Amino acid sequence: VMRIERTVEGGGAAEGGLTEGDAILEVNGAPVGDLGFGGCIERIRGPEGSTVRLRVLRGGRTEPEVIDVPRRRIRA
Repeated sequence: VMRIERTVEGGGAAEGGLTEGDAILEVNGAPVGDLGFGGCIERIRGPEGSTVRLRVLRGGRTEPEVIDVPRRRIRA
C-alpha cells in the first residue's frame, strides 16, 4: 500500500480528488506490493495529458474505488 502524504495544487492527484491518507492499492491493475515504491512511481508518471488508473481506498471507506487520474506537469 502506498499512502498519499500530500498533493500539489494543480497536480493530477488533487484534480483526481486524492487527499492525504488515501491508500493506493493498484496502479493500472498492478498491485503496489508487486511493483514496489519505484515501480509504482514509474507507472504513475507518464505523458502529460494522459491518465493513470488507480485503485484507491479513501479515508473512512471500507470498499476501494477505481479512479482515472490525469497526469499533469508539476512545476516547482
